[in-house]
Amino acid sequence: MAIRGNQAVAAAEETGVTVERYLRLIAGFFVMLSVALGYYGNPLWFLFTAFVGLNLFPRGLHRLVPHDDHLAQAGCVKVRGGNL
Repeated sequence: MAIRGNQAVAAAEETGVTVERYLRLIAGFFVMLSVALGYYGNPLWFLFTAFVGLNLFPRGLHRLVPHDDHLAQAGCVKVRGGNL
């Protein structure tokens, strides 16, 4: 059963578990990991940082990220609209 509109926003605010939040956490983790690996290991790891950034561009342009569907299936609230 999908929750939509104000119910989805209220549920997301209550639990704090949204697709947006997890997507930012995962992307931030991978960026920090690849920067550390590039600094302390092989500089080619900086290419992974660029790869993560390139995958975030579609989200900013037209809100299409394939990972959103996987997170929604895992039980995260997918909120349409708003800034959650």
